Amino acid sequence: MGGNQRIRVDVRIIAATNQNLMEAISQKTFREDLFYRLSVVPIHLPPLRERKDDIPPLVDHFIRQFNRGRKKPLTAVSPAAMEVLMKYHWPGNVRELGNAMERAAILEGDEVITPSSLPGLFPAMGAIAVPAGLPQLASLQEVEKEYIASILKETKGNRTQAAKILGIDRKTLYQKLKKIHV
Repeated sequence: MGGNQRIRVDVRIIAATNQNLMEAISQKTFREDLFYRLSVVPIHLPPLRERKDDIPPLVDHFIRQFNRGRKKPLTAVSPAAMEVLMKYHWPGNVRELGNAMERAAILEGDEVITPSSLPGLFPAMGAIAVPAGLPQLASLQEVEKEYIASILKETKGNRTQAAKILGIDRKTLYQKLKKIHV
């Protein structure tokens, strides 16, 4: 771009969507010509909720991935935790599973991920697991304080990394820390 000479390139474009593009074309919200340029080799990958057998190997993959940065490695997922993972609907697919496993790896003080390592992610599965040390009927502020404290402990006080894991801006984390006195 911006040059005067032509440069030949050989590119492949891989695109993914969860939208029905044929419907989008009929509603004039997606260009038909672009669809046909992109749709040379379409690959349909069913959502994770339709391929539950993929969950255990994906969980193993995420555990291996998170163990690289941990002093005390995770060794397994308890059968009860695996049952929770298998019963969940997974609207966010593999990304959501990866996020859940990362959160569990951060929260889990032991070597085995248990249902209590998966707080708040599965409200539809029954009672929400509360982090150890909190009463079963803890307030949202108490749970948030405990969760933020555990993330800060796992990141050795690195607030930038903690904010990234929490999915919030660093300034928002500072405001929360000031509010909850962590």
